[in-house]
Amino acid sequence: MDETHDCPICRAKVPHSERYPKQVCSECSGRICDADGREISFMTWSFAGGLVGTYCETGARYTESFCYVDGTKCRAEEDRFGRGIIVEAVE
Repeated sequence: MDETHDCPICRAKVPHSERYPKQVCSECSGRICDADGREISFMTWSFAGGLVGTYCETGARYTESFCYVDGTKCRAEEDRFGRGIIVEAVE
């Protein structure tokens, strides 16, 4: 049986990973913003990696890995195996 955990934001079921135990669901990770509520997006810089954040409205660079979802502080990082970006709640 596949293990899941509750999304720390909305309580939806998320496939569990020991490496990312506080991962938020894909719906919540689609609502990330900075501390001022400006929508941001993260991606990997190249095939070799490198996390890059940008403001969705302007395309300007967002230089932090910390972000917020519905007021909950989170952190974005590259998935260990290059499968995209992981957003986890921060305690």
